[in-house]
Amino acid sequence: MRRIIAEVHVPIIEEQYDIFIPNNKSIKTVIKLFEKVINELSDGCYQIKPTTLLYNKDTGIPYDPLITVKDANIVNGTKLVLL
Repeated sequence: MRRIIAEVHVPIIEEQYDIFIPNNKSIKTVIKLFEKVINELSDGCYQIKPTTLLYNKDTGIPYDPLITVKDANIVNGTKLVLL
C-alpha cells in the first residue's frame, strides 16, 4: 500500500486540508475517511452526509465512487473538492 497526500478543499466550511490517503482504497472509502477526519478537525462544523462526492478541483469532474484512488489517477498534490 502506498500513501499519497492530497489537498482537500471543503467549501461548506471554507477550509482546506492536506490529508494522506492510501492509493488502494476506493473513492467511496476515501470520502468516508475524509468526512470523519474533517468532522473531527473542524470540531463538528462539518456534518457527514450520505450524498457527498469527491471532485477534481482543476477539472470539476467528479470521481467514480467505485474505483480506487490509483485508478482515478489521484497522485501526490492532487487538489480535490469535497461536496
